Formats: sequence, C-alpha cells, structure tokens
Amino acid sequence: MTDPGRRILIERVLDGQNFSAEEAGPLLDLLIDPDEAPELKGALLGAMRARGESAEEVRGLALAMRRDRKSVV
Repeated sequence: MTDPGRRILIERVLDGQNFSAEEAGPLLDLLIDPDEAPELKGALLGAMRARGESAEEVRGLALAMRRDRKSVV
C-alpha cells in the first residue's frame, strides 16, 4: 500500500474515528479493491464494527456504492 491517503484512512479507522459521508467513499474503494489484502479489509470492518458505524458513514458508503454500480440494462 503506497498511497498515503489510504494509510491515513486505515489509521483513522483503527483509531476509532468516524468519517463524513464524503470521506466514506475512499473507504469503500479500499474495501472493494481486489488487490487489497483480505486480512486488511477484515481488520477495517472489524474495527468499524467495534466502535459502531455512524449514520454519516453508512450514508457515504451507500452513495459510493451507487456511484460505482454497473448498469445491467
């Protein structure tokens, strides 16, 4: 992982900090990146679960999923 933005993102999750809706988008990008280690993804999701997800984070993740969806039509 060479992107300093991702490193900061990971540190914030592990430090128990919440994200705004805008900040949650890059978190989703990390979680759906097939090149990221599954262990890292699991640790991040576990850390978020342990501290509790905020409504803003859920909103941001949902918006990011809508942004990245693929049309089936």
